[in-house]
Amino acid sequence: MDVLTELAKMFKERDNENNGYDNFIIGTIISPTPNPVIQIESNVIAERDDLIFVSAATYERGEKVALIPTKNNEIFLVIGKAVQY
Repeated sequence: MDVLTELAKMFKERDNENNGYDNFIIGTIISPTPNPVIQIESNVIAERDDLIFVSAATYERGEKVALIPTKNNEIFLVIGKAVQY
């Protein structure tokens, strides 16, 4: 399944559901690929099997990334780096 199809599927699953998060959330890279780990909150960690990346961009430890959670908060779509100017 391609990334756009997966994204559309995730949005459809989220229709009219409150998952406890806003539409987008910010996480911090704890461990980069190939075995990525992203900290979403102080007590929520997403690991490789919980993550789908939109692109094969290189992410460094400590970088912020934007994510979209599924309605059950089991899978997170990493849509890119989050940069604040």
